[in-house]
Amino acid sequence: MSRRVKVEKGLRGSQRAQAEDDVSMAGSQRANEDDEAAKLERVLATIANYPDQPLDEQQETKLGVISSEISVFNALYSTAIEDLLETATMLADALPGDDHPFENEVDPASILDAGFEKRIGTYRSQTSRQKYGKSQSLKGFISDVWETYRPEESAPTVNSILPREEGDPEESDDEMEVGGVTQDYKCPLTLQIYDDPLTSTVCGHSFSADAIRTYVRTNNRCPAQGCNAQISSAVLKEDKVLQKKARVAKRRAAREETASADEIDD
Repeated sequence: MSRRVKVEKGLRGSQRAQAEDDVSMAGSQRANEDDEAAKLERVLATIANYPDQPLDEQQETKLGVISSEISVFNALYSTAIEDLLETATMLADALPGDDHPFENEVDPASILDAGFEKRIGTYRSQTSRQKYGKSQSLKGFISDVWETYRPEESAPTVNSILPREEGDPEESDDEMEVGGVTQDYKCPLTLQIYDDPLTSTVCGHSFSADAIRTYVRTNNRCPAQGCNAQISSAVLKEDKVLQKKARVAKRRAAREETASADEIDD
């Protein structure tokens, strides 16, 4: 056998060995990837099955304030954008068409920054009551907390929780904000606490499911007092939040009825 033939056989043997090693490495890599995928699936399954962690009342209040802050800053930013567009429109109207309108260019970003800083400064100079006293989101949050933890009490107003600061007006009996009231969650049609409530996406009024479905078969005006909105089954959506509150209201009513019966027996 010639030396050349021996060399070629050696090369072919080396190539086969290299190919086998590559196949072995690829198989090992796929096995490792499968192991990693299995680990990831186990982690995701653990996270998905991890129970919700309860928040205490103080943490919930902090979250409500943070949410209100975000809403306020979002509103400030939107207002600054509107101011920028309004300013740009006024500049366009004021500049003469035959002259050179861009000799003294105006930087839109600087206008935006100035407007935003001005409104941020105004906001930061306000007291807590001025910032949050009329916040509907914070008012709703306080109401939800009270209905969950103190269902027998009416929810306090925002201003009654926030301390008075320098700059807040002096309170008098005539000027004090009226306190919250305990919701009864009664359907305008049945005059009973909601059963499987549906809420109109048009006007926001809610009704017991069976009652409103029967009503809209022959009527298309919202049955809530003083409301002239046009409604139909298409605009009625399931309201799980209200359903939960209605259940709490039913339990509260049952407790009150039991307590009244016990007093009568005594």
